[in-house]
Amino acid sequence: MIMQKMAFFDIDGTLTRPDGSIAPAVIAAVKAAAKNGVKIVLASGRPTFGMLELARTFGLDESDGYVISYNGCGIYHVPTGKYLVQHYVKKETLLLLDTEIQRYPNISPIFYDNEQILTTKRNYYVDFEAELNNSLAYERDYYPDGSPKLIWAAEVSELDLIETQIQQKFNTHCTIARSLPCFLEFTPLGIDKGAAIQEICTLLNHPIAATVAFGDGNNDKTMLQMAGVGVAMENGRAEVKAIADYIAPSNQQDGVIVAIEKFLL
Repeated sequence: MIMQKMAFFDIDGTLTRPDGSIAPAVIAAVKAAAKNGVKIVLASGRPTFGMLELARTFGLDESDGYVISYNGCGIYHVPTGKYLVQHYVKKETLLLLDTEIQRYPNISPIFYDNEQILTTKRNYYVDFEAELNNSLAYERDYYPDGSPKLIWAAEVSELDLIETQIQQKFNTHCTIARSLPCFLEFTPLGIDKGAAIQEICTLLNHPIAATVAFGDGNNDKTMLQMAGVGVAMENGRAEVKAIADYIAPSNQQDGVIVAIEKFLL
């Protein structure tokens, strides 16, 4: 008996081209994999509500598909519209990080409550997050009791300067990773895309050895390490390509199609 595979696809930089579009041929390739018996999971740092339109575009509502959202904090079953798993950054951690962010006036926090994008201080990148998810960002002067994740949003160069020291200072409080270059993301300690693969495979009684993960960013690294096969995009970060089992052509070339044909069809 041939073991059914489960495939985990990062969105930005993997399924999308550099301009954010998704080629019809990429959509067709993912749908062909689903028709071939592969269970499809979209795995992103995006909030759940920012993934559902794409999930429907890829036919996940008709093929028993799932999304892993908020960098592993949410596991959501698309056909039933229900969460299987939800994790939250605790308020005490949000407040601890808020004290730290006061040192950086150009960095804005992004957090989430009741499926809304929120901030205490708006900048360009806050609105970029809202646009990316076909939503709006709202300002408030307090944090919720918990948030699926927290983002520090700023110029790439500013985050490059502080990422290492922030990792060292807060890595016992939360898991920290770069998703997009302009986002430094904080999730509950031990929660990331790799942990989400473990969780969903346990819940569905699916062997991890029969999984394939596709990604390009720092927040995809644990996912590629956890999966049976890890596929990095040529446009991905060097540390992600270094641990991959296979490197697909760049997203500019819709290279994910090559990897889908190799491992899923």
